[in-house]
Amino acid sequence: MYTDHSRNLALITRDKFREWTEAWATGFSDARITNAEYIDAGDIVIAQFTAEGTKDIWRAETYRPPHVSAVV
Repeated sequence: MYTDHSRNLALITRDKFREWTEAWATGFSDARITNAEYIDAGDIVIAQFTAEGTKDIWRAETYRPPHVSAVV
């Protein structure tokens, strides 16, 4: 299970996590993960990281200004 705390989003299957990751990566031309920390917690692994990039690719059904930098 993956939880995106900033958006209150829980992804409970590997397929959903993969879809979310691919969508995020394709929306930012310079997407990168920084400050990654992985914690072995027995039956689960906790991943904490900072996601950074410039949001310059938008879905056609929404208008957003290009080149919006984000750090999450």
